[in-house]
Amino acid sequence: MKPRKILCVGLVCVDIVQVCECFPDEDSDRRSVDHYMQRGGNASNMCTVLSQLGADCEFLGSMSNDLFSEFAIKDFSENNISTENCICHIGQDLPLSTVIINKQNGSRTIIHSNKSFPELKIHEFEKIDFSAYSWVHFEGRNIKQTTEMMKFLLEWREKSTIMLKISVEIEKPRSEQEILITLADVVLLGKDFAIFSGCNSMSETIDKFRHTTRNGATLISVWGTEGATGYTDNIGLKHSPAFLQQKTVDTLGAGDTFAAALIHSLNEGHELDKSVEFACKVAGAKTGIKGFSQLKTVCQGILN
Repeated sequence: MKPRKILCVGLVCVDIVQVCECFPDEDSDRRSVDHYMQRGGNASNMCTVLSQLGADCEFLGSMSNDLFSEFAIKDFSENNISTENCICHIGQDLPLSTVIINKQNGSRTIIHSNKSFPELKIHEFEKIDFSAYSWVHFEGRNIKQTTEMMKFLLEWREKSTIMLKISVEIEKPRSEQEILITLADVVLLGKDFAIFSGCNSMSETIDKFRHTTRNGATLISVWGTEGATGYTDNIGLKHSPAFLQQKTVDTLGAGDTFAAALIHSLNEGHELDKSVEFACKVAGAKTGIKGFSQLKTVCQGILN
């Protein structure tokens, strides 16, 4: 039987990346040492990582027919990522990110452009055949529609015999996202959101939000270079340090890499502690390379 897919719901954009020797001063004129264009967006990046790790995955979101969309669609195909259920909005501009990477420390500064590009709607989401998937992951964005999608999926699951996991990642410092925490089986909370919510550590983050999750849910607090901590009621806290590289090359998409690796490991049936550690190792490996194309190669030891 063909394994069921992991579906990532959210945004795709195109990243135009400039690598600089150091971050430029305002109103200065500098040359970059490298530049490239890649497909971006959290859910889009997660699909790339999942594919690199050997998972069967699909991206679901809005697309268009402009030049950037053509680039994104071609890149999805080259990475064996399905986009068959995406909604195409003719004549719209796909979101665009301009990214400056500081070669000295690998930091990334993102300038994002989104000309009110249409987001996925609940009536479009409801048409999907969810029996094809073992896992559906949501970005913490498009909150009203995402809330309706997650509620719909929970209702669909109650009527089905299909085992289906639901996860969500919340990164941005916005309080309206908190409703999503109550609707997922696996919740990933980023450092920026945690600090915005008044938390000063991973353990504080877990303690603050563990009472708002669904029964039996898994809560993950992700703090970048400090690692990550996972929690379930029956297991308790499981922490993993970050696995920092000797040289940081590119941190763009490291958080997406962590989320994808965690979901891949949990979807394969691995325990929480092993999955959090695996995700930290893969995310660490990603920061030592440019982009995602060599991720499978550098992760061979981790995967084995």
